[in-house]
Amino acid sequence: MELQFVSTDGKWSRAVKTKYGGMCVWPGCCSSFKAGAHHVVSRGNEDLRKCIENGVYLCGRHHRMVERMEENKYLKVMAILIGDARLKALIDYNSSFLAKINKSSVTISNKSSTADDIFN
Repeated sequence: MELQFVSTDGKWSRAVKTKYGGMCVWPGCCSSFKAGAHHVVSRGNEDLRKCIENGVYLCGRHHRMVERMEENKYLKVMAILIGDARLKALIDYNSSFLAKINKSSVTISNKSSTADDIFN
């Protein structure tokens, strides 16, 4: 998977919004209420900050949810929301994120899980 980058944070936000049609990507949710782009890998990571594939579009409710998740749940939810291939491409691109993933011993792929299953 080829990663695409833009030159500014504003262009990144607009590109992520366009990619998801301005609607929350959470399964079963199609809200746009207080929606915004969320960085899969922290926006503090300059290598991936303006990478379009490092973005997911979430409504305010789901954005707050993922920001408050502990790391293991967060990674599983991101794998569901953006797909294993895209998450792995981000991990492969960024070795410091890869080291963090390896330490948490998360199995990214779990086809039987849904985002809602992770909270039960």
